[in-house]
Amino acid sequence: MYEKNNDINRRVFFIGGGMLILSSFLFSRIWNLQVTDRDKYLLLSDKNRIRITPLFPKRGIFYDRNGNALALNSTNFKLSYQSGISLRDQSIIEKIGKELRLNNDQVNNISKKILNNDFSKIEIKENLTLVCNQLKLKKLINLNQIHSSKVLVVNNKDDQMHDIKADGLVTKLNDIGLSILGADCAPILFYDNVSKVIGACHAGWRGAINGIIENTVASMENIGANRKNIISIIGPTIQKISYEIKNDLAQIVKESEFYKNNHSILF
Repeated sequence: MYEKNNDINRRVFFIGGGMLILSSFLFSRIWNLQVTDRDKYLLLSDKNRIRITPLFPKRGIFYDRNGNALALNSTNFKLSYQSGISLRDQSIIEKIGKELRLNNDQVNNISKKILNNDFSKIEIKENLTLVCNQLKLKKLINLNQIHSSKVLVVNNKDDQMHDIKADGLVTKLNDIGLSILGADCAPILFYDNVSKVIGACHAGWRGAINGIIENTVASMENIGANRKNIISIIGPTIQKISYEIKNDLAQIVKESEFYKNNHSILF
């Protein structure tokens, strides 16, 4: 009996001693982490901490999935001189040419047209040629967008197109670019990768309700596209959280086919 008690006591002693040593080791380790080397490990944990940092894209710059810039910020402008405005002082014309970095031939050509009154409107400088050069286009066609459902079909590269009042463009010609401007309204691009027909439209709420998107697709089909092959992309536009409308517009939307098929477009 005595031997058995001694054996139990020895076991208790060793187990208790082991637990005391382990507790001492753990306490010293915790003390080392939390007190002695606290600053060191705070720095390491801060470096290894996972952070979520939203990176907002720069306005006007689009990247592909590899991070290569597809479209960069570039100021687009068109400066025109309208007849009826007095601009016969050669020094003024020369100052405008200097500010716009026009060469002497361009300045002289503009002066001649102004002094001879052989114009209705003179395009002084338009840097859309920069876009043409970058994309290797022979011509870039733009519109005077009027929130309509009208679509223009470009059939001839040599057609003179100025002040076109429409909101959609389609063509199957090579080396021709279609330009659409967007802000609150959505620019939409279309491409049939079989027939190589392209299209673009400006879809504000008026144009969308009146069928600018459907008309653009139909116009593409008229020159050889197949709607089953058409890929479309919606460009940057105002977010719905920032777009508040009044009841009169809401009623117009509710009466449209879009709303009948999808009530979530109003919230």
